[in-house]
Amino acid sequence: MYQQGSDTSNEFREVIRKEMNKRIGPENEELKDFIIPNWSPGCRRISPGDGYLEALVQPNVQPVFSGIKKVVADGIVTEDGVLHEMDVLVCATGFKVAFRPAFKVVNGDGTTLDDDWGKGPNLYLGLSAPRFPNFYTIVGPGATWSNGPLLPSIETSVEYAVKMMRKIQKEHIKSLDVKQEALDDIYAHFDEFHKTTVWQEECRSWFKDGKIKNRIYLWPGSTVHFLKTIKEPRFEDYNIRYRYKNRFAFLGNGEVKANTVKGDYKGLSTYVQNSDHEWSIE
Repeated sequence: MYQQGSDTSNEFREVIRKEMNKRIGPENEELKDFIIPNWSPGCRRISPGDGYLEALVQPNVQPVFSGIKKVVADGIVTEDGVLHEMDVLVCATGFKVAFRPAFKVVNGDGTTLDDDWGKGPNLYLGLSAPRFPNFYTIVGPGATWSNGPLLPSIETSVEYAVKMMRKIQKEHIKSLDVKQEALDDIYAHFDEFHKTTVWQEECRSWFKDGKIKNRIYLWPGSTVHFLKTIKEPRFEDYNIRYRYKNRFAFLGNGEVKANTVKGDYKGLSTYVQNSDHEWSIE
């Protein structure tokens, strides 16, 4: 559906157009021109919900198509100079996906995440930011926001962060921060992939950081494709700094956990197997 000009996309677009016309009903042409999209389904997050269009054409509802100029004591003045009197003003303008945490994030050089990102997000696989070691996010920019179910992506992102933490603990690592060159490469792939998707059409979307034309911060593939990609961390994409001068200091005294537990014979022989399966030693 998200491939621009595909049969599925075109058919879905026609279905949506007909359904919106049906729900708005005859006449109301100005409303139809204003609210029925001229881009493919999915360019923006698909909405509205049931009952929304029907509500706009009720006799006690007056859609206003001009932007708001200012709020005054008696109501709202729109850009066309008309005063719309009202008793109650309900602000329901949606939400802003700023791609940045609500709290300040500062790296060891004293640079904030806001300053480092400058004009746009700079996040590897929706998970990790260059120059911000040991900092992980859950389905950030570049993850699967519109490609399928989000919950599996959240769960696998958490598992990814836990795997990074375990490596830090076990190998006496001081910090892990993703290389900028790795992020540059994945973003280059993003840009190439999205040349043929509906998201690159001229719609303003938070998939594009609230802009009409911008990099598309959506995973270039399906949710399952994303899960497969982040299931195991690519440590070659990270700068690794160790706590000690020798990176193998974590080898310690040459013992394993089973050596310290009396009678733990199984722990000493996990490599013995009757079938081909994964094994590990604590």
